[in-house]
Amino acid sequence: MFLGVFLLMRLTEGVTGLSGHVCKRERAETYMTSYNQAFLCQERYTTSCGHLDWRRCTRYRVQTCYTPRERYAIKYHVIETCCPGWSDDGTGNCAIANCGGACQNEGTCSAVEGTPTCICQDGYYGDSCQHEKNHWEGWQTVVAASCGLLVVMVTAVTVYLYRRNRIKMKRINPVHGVQSPSPSGSGVTAAPSGFNPVHNIAQYGADFPRFPHHVIPASRSFPHVSAPQRIHPSAPLDCSDS
Repeated sequence: MFLGVFLLMRLTEGVTGLSGHVCKRERAETYMTSYNQAFLCQERYTTSCGHLDWRRCTRYRVQTCYTPRERYAIKYHVIETCCPGWSDDGTGNCAIANCGGACQNEGTCSAVEGTPTCICQDGYYGDSCQHEKNHWEGWQTVVAASCGLLVVMVTAVTVYLYRRNRIKMKRINPVHGVQSPSPSGSGVTAAPSGFNPVHNIAQYGADFPRFPHHVIPASRSFPHVSAPQRIHPSAPLDCSDS
């Protein structure tokens, strides 16, 4: 057995008559105490006996006896102290926030909504100011968005120019050849260079003028065309056989 003193930490946060954050603690102290332990015992005694009580006799009787003993006892003392995270300001008030040295990178401990909190310097964040901010993070998002928009715009312009160029080329180069305007400005279109109606009648037959039935020559063979011929709109058609 030994005599010792130990503390039972029963923290109950509350506000006492003192300002600030004060917690009550029960301090338990053990000590040695003495007491009398009871037990049954026989007590010897003498008494008168005989007919005329002229003799002395010894008798025994049962009674409660006591013996001294020692045991450990516990007594409690209620004390007040600053709650965890708070320190005494020197006047008995627990009003100084104490983060326990957890604030890193020159962060300061301050009370935020009644809770000790690390206030970080510019460029740091986290519960203990342990993380460093990425100063280029915002610019990276802007640059990525700008590049994506630029790619979309370039793609749209490229598709537009390609489609416009195709439409323009179709207007300049039709399917049945390139049409060149008449030098005289009469609006008559000349046949393409190298055009041979004999060899290309199957392909270009739809482009020939439809003559009336009464002027169709007996022979359906076409003369050899050595060069493009221009037909003046005011000149009569020559439907005779050559």
